[in-house]
Amino acid sequence: LKNIGNTHREKKEFDLALECYEKCLQIRRTELGDDHEKVADALIAMGNIQNVMNQTNEAMRSFQEALKIRTMLFGEYDESVALVLQYMGLIEFAAGNHERARDLLTEFIRIRRDNNNRDDGDYVNVLFTLGNIHRVTGNEEEAIASWTEAREGFKAQGLEESNPKTAKIMNHLLQADMKDEEEDDKKKKKKKKKGSKKSNAKANGMFGKVSTKMKDTSAKDDNKRSGRSSNKNKPKKRKKAKKGKGIQL
Repeated sequence: LKNIGNTHREKKEFDLALECYEKCLQIRRTELGDDHEKVADALIAMGNIQNVMNQTNEAMRSFQEALKIRTMLFGEYDESVALVLQYMGLIEFAAGNHERARDLLTEFIRIRRDNNNRDDGDYVNVLFTLGNIHRVTGNEEEAIASWTEAREGFKAQGLEESNPKTAKIMNHLLQADMKDEEEDDKKKKKKKKKGSKKSNAKANGMFGKVSTKMKDTSAKDDNKRSGRSSNKNKPKKRKKAKKGKGIQL
């Protein structure tokens, strides 16, 4: 039944695929009990198809039960557990639940590192997604660290030639972040220099700003500047623009 369900899924006949997976799960529960690996396997197949059909809550319930079974059978450091964490983390990320997604995907990375298994596209993709999450939540250093490791893994696996657009996005995000850091350093130095002078003259010019970030369609533009103060002796304050989301692989 599961193989039949897989065939329906390949044909994008998702309703029929889900029906097969549900029947498969029912048979396996009856024959093998609730805590068998094949039950977890059927639950994961259901969760994936439910996610494709935008049945997010149902998908998460399927994955959570599969995670519980695999953790009990194989322990929390097993690769099969990491796989379920990846599925769940990506669903949370797509739903905008960034903190929950960060926790799940960080656990995936921890298990992979403990097992010294970093040589595949899943590991790179999760690292890149974590970089996006850190960027959205304001953790610039963590974002750069995740993107840098993702890019190194991407190169090491020889994926650049077959995925030139992805490689370009990685390079773009890292270069833009480096420019931002340089610009922030310049601003801090200029502000410090201004503070040491007792001059009533207005600041000349405006600080440059890097605006080449890749943004999600759901991101809000908070790039508003504060109004002029009526007190000319008081330097103008500017709100920093929130950085946009990165691009998921």
